[in-house]
Amino acid sequence: AQSNPMYWGLKEYYPTCPETQQEPTAPANVAPKITSISPAQGLVGVGISVTITGTGFASGATVSAGSNISVSSVSVSSSTQITATFTPTNSSSAGGNQAVTVTVASQESNSQNFLDQVPTHFQRYNQPPEAPGGLGPVTTVTNGNVVDLAGNVLATNFCGVYENFLFDIADQLGNQIQNGTVTVTEVFSNITNPPGPTPATVSVPLSTNGVTDNQAYGLTYPTCLTNNQNQGLNMTWTVKIGSTVYPVTTLLYITKGNFNGTLNVTSTTTTP
Repeated sequence: AQSNPMYWGLKEYYPTCPETQQEPTAPANVAPKITSISPAQGLVGVGISVTITGTGFASGATVSAGSNISVSSVSVSSSTQITATFTPTNSSSAGGNQAVTVTVASQESNSQNFLDQVPTHFQRYNQPPEAPGGLGPVTTVTNGNVVDLAGNVLATNFCGVYENFLFDIADQLGNQIQNGTVTVTEVFSNITNPPGPTPATVSVPLSTNGVTDNQAYGLTYPTCLTNNQNQGLNMTWTVKIGSTVYPVTTLLYITKGNFNGTLNVTSTTTTP
């Protein structure tokens, strides 16, 4: 824990006449100063607790973050720390850096930026060992189960080839979005249903790294084909926060085939 410095005051006495003595002058008010905000970014439409670190904070301090962020639950922990809840407006027009200031006794601090994140695209999540480069192993099934990276069964009695793809939702600057929960809808732009996969809608907590996308193709046993199968998928996504829908511009092209021969799953991710 950080302790506040302690100052000892010294008073000097001069052997002068009372009429020549001067009263000590009170120190002038010093404006507060912000040195950092943590975290320094948050998703539009989602409240997040932030810690403001600096100097000169005092009881009654107010925090301003501009017209695009609602500030609530302001608490002055010490002269060097304030906590508050930031809720960016749920709108794509509210995105970008927002100036945050602290005011104490009419003295306003310097400003520090807080980034309002707008979901704009998916990107590969490259770190998990079970899916290096955001790609799981290519798997063939004949009357088998389709499973995600955690081993959860997504489909049974399938015939075909599949691969798990792992993504993160990124903001307008390419940063991973790490707070809040959104609803993701996946749409296949070049396939009609049936026979193609049904568009999927899933609730995604962004505090975890990666969103698993898994699409098997083929037929349900016992109608598996004896010859090779091939299928191309074009997928786009939308992200929903509350009632606001954000189009995600990333397009994924996937080609799958040869479940009775050589396994073949290729994919290309683009961001128009």
